[in-house]
Amino acid sequence: MDEIILQAIGSDWSTRAQIIKRLRDSGNRMNERSFRYWVEDWNQRYCDQEVDIYVAHGPNGYKVTQDIGEIKASVADLKCRAMDMLKKYSETRKALGRRLQTPLFEE
Repeated sequence: MDEIILQAIGSDWSTRAQIIKRLRDSGNRMNERSFRYWVEDWNQRYCDQEVDIYVAHGPNGYKVTQDIGEIKASVADLKCRAMDMLKKYSETRKALGRRLQTPLFEE
């Protein structure tokens, strides 16, 4: 199964929609959420040094790679998205506190 998904992703940039279409064309019924979870799991296996191939994600989509520069760029993109999400989280918490006229709420 992993080999089929890696082949559908390919070594050239592809959007998630293109990858899902390739998977469906080959008889695999993976949806977008399952694909995202698969990528997360696969890249954790890379971090655990179980596999040598990384699934890079960036503005152009996804691709399989062993190129250190592409992996670093993908990780930098992850950091940027994480910071954006943290900023939105913080802004929303502050707005909710102002709306409720209370100090920042406990989690």
